[in-house]
Amino acid sequence: MDTLKRQDKGAEKVNMVHRELARIFRQYNCETIPFYKLIVDPRDFMYSVENAFQLAFLARDGVIGVVAGNDGHPAVYLVSSAENKKQLDTSQWINSLDMKKCQVKC
Repeated sequence: MDTLKRQDKGAEKVNMVHRELARIFRQYNCETIPFYKLIVDPRDFMYSVENAFQLAFLARDGVIGVVAGNDGHPAVYLVSSAENKKQLDTSQWINSLDMKKCQVKC
């Protein structure tokens, strides 16, 4: 029972992040948003790590995609429903996240 509750809470958080991302993309008419701008919380490193995990789950589920931005750092975009039905590239990104990067990117 505890395991199911944790999964449900985790799934709800991912859904909340997805709704917020969709709102931001619509509100600012964005094509992509820099990954680090989305995840970094300059006051709390652990929140930054948690945010990165939430985006990883959205990418795994095909809700968002990650591409190289103009600066060479990852950038996030919303996957359209038509694109979601296609076979997407499942390349993996490896990024390091440390306190210095968190402070610089904010």
